Amino acid sequence: MATASMFLKSRILISALLTAAIISLLLMVPASPFSNHGSQSFGSSAFGYGYGWPSVPPPPPSIPEPIPIPPTDTGTADLEGNIDTEGVMTEDVTLTSDDGTATAEIPTGTTALDSEGNPLSEITVQPPATEAPVPPAANVIVMADFGPDGATFDPPITITMIFDPASLPEGVLPEDLVIAYYDAATGEWVELSDVVVDTENNTVSGTTSHFTQFAILAEAQVTPAPTETPTPTVVPTPTIEPTPTVTPEPTVTPTPTVTPEPTETPTTEPTPVESPTPTEPSEPEDDDDDDGINPWVIIGPVIAIVIIGLAVFIVMRRRQ
Repeated sequence: MATASMFLKSRILISALLTAAIISLLLMVPASPFSNHGSQSFGSSAFGYGYGWPSVPPPPPSIPEPIPIPPTDTGTADLEGNIDTEGVMTEDVTLTSDDGTATAEIPTGTTALDSEGNPLSEITVQPPATEAPVPPAANVIVMADFGPDGATFDPPITITMIFDPASLPEGVLPEDLVIAYYDAATGEWVELSDVVVDTENNTVSGTTSHFTQFAILAEAQVTPAPTETPTPTVVPTPTIEPTPTVTPEPTVTPTPTVTPEPTETPTTEPTPVESPTPTEPSEPEDDDDDDGINPWVIIGPVIAIVIIGLAVFIVMRRRQ
């Protein structure tokens, strides 16, 4: 019995110690920044002390690494350290003129050589000391001298020039602008084939494989003089001449030759009387008489009359 009593007291003591330990732990936990003065209690008013579960603070937002921007020079750019001994660019180089109107961009990997085939040591972009002549049919908006003259780039590089919309001539739209380079050998301006006009940033861009003077050009708008309408000339109606009638030549009808009819021979024959055998007429010779009469016209009827007379004579003899 004593053992059971001691065991019960031990359990009560252990329970009291555990309860005290739990309360001590709760008093030592700091209040959560997300608790609302007891709103995170454990469901019992005895434990509504304004403390809650500890919260883990969120990780700080990651800061993106800045994109490296190639250095931009103005007027002149020294390429030493940016180009190797073969003339190949090892870094991007961007050069802008002092007035900010013209820019050249040379990307990494571009082969940049001078007029003698050596690696470029520097490049320049500045207003031209002497402007190249411009044809009268074009207006110069911006002009810049990219140097040194004769420098070459492979592949071609991009140049960009800025224009002021207020400086455009009347009737010229930004979409009509082009970039052209001056060809000193021919004395002509040659338009770049891949011009891009950015109307939002007021820029005109294109690619080139060499340096010389470049300009933004706009064709001059010439208002044509009104053309007078010519008075129409009355053209008289041509008279149609009648076609002359062709008179046919008369057709010569040949004179028919009379053929004598054969005489019927009676069935009863008396003593036959020999009939004279008619002599076959010989073919008439061509007679070139002046009257042009055919001799058969006369001989034919005569022969017919003779034959008829002989026939009549024979018939009458038979009747006797």
